[in-house]
Amino acid sequence: MAHENPLWGAPRIHGELLKLGFAVAETTVAKYMPRREKRPSATWRAFLMNHGFVACDFFTMPALAFGVL
Repeated sequence: MAHENPLWGAPRIHGELLKLGFAVAETTVAKYMPRREKRPSATWRAFLMNHGFVACDFFTMPALAFGVL
């Protein structure tokens, strides 16, 4: 799980293992996780792929006095 999901830490993997029915301690999961020199961060490309593209549209709204808000 740690290789397939590099952003997941020991608490997240521990929770997923509990959901699958494996009763292991979080310290055991942390003990056997591969060591990394620094935690990988998500890129903007990954963020946009995960959340989709957001489109903006500007609109006007006329008020009672026919002014634009």
